[in-house]
Amino acid sequence: MFERAAEKGNFEAAVKLGIAYLYNEGLSISDEGRAEVNGLKASRFFSLTERLNVRAAPFVWLFIRPPWSLSGSCCKAVVYESLKAECQLEKVQKASILHCLAKVLSLFEDEEKRKESLEMFEESSKQGCLNSSYLLWESNKKAAVSKCLFV
Repeated sequence: MFERAAEKGNFEAAVKLGIAYLYNEGLSISDEGRAEVNGLKASRFFSLTERLNVRAAPFVWLFIRPPWSLSGSCCKAVVYESLKAECQLEKVQKASILHCLAKVLSLFEDEEKRKESLEMFEESSKQGCLNSSYLLWESNKKAAVSKCLFV
């Protein structure tokens, strides 16, 4: 019933299903493929959530933020990669999903991931995400201030 409600545009059902699958509360064939199967299902419903989320800031990143499991079987990582692949394939409006992916990357300490994060914020901003535009402005302001301090 929740899946049918989500597919019909019920925002709350989409959020609840995304969270349920993310935390392995969904149906899966075996424990071995659980992160992969449920991660893909969570990704589907989180993507739907962001498409239905027209009046609020993008927020799905909160559920897939690090830390991720180091064991290699992490539902959050599967969701991240699936959403990233969706953004690379589809030509539809994806600004809020890109914002969420960029936000996740910005939380890592790796400089390369932070650089990729800024590129995603840039693309998201170009597609009309005001939250990404603000974060880019804030980042540029910090960079300008630190340059002034060292000159």
